[in-house]
Amino acid sequence: ETINSSIIIVQTVIDDETVTIGSIVDEVEEVIRLEPKRIDDTLKLGSQLKANYISSIGKKGDDFIIILDVENIFSREELLEIEQ
Repeated sequence: ETINSSIIIVQTVIDDETVTIGSIVDEVEEVIRLEPKRIDDTLKLGSQLKANYISSIGKKGDDFIIILDVENIFSREELLEIEQ
């Protein structure tokens, strides 16, 4: 952990039940709210990024924001273990 470490709280659904997960990250640069029209579900990425960890791409001004797919970052077994 560092002085900039933060905990990100995420909610996901497992077997029709909402599960809340806290994950420690090195740093949070900014928290923003994107309008749905600023999010593109179609991924047009090069092979450099593992697209199975990305749910969509957002856009804020001229910047692109990668929106992670929490359900694919954590395995189903890990999510069930966290739930218990």
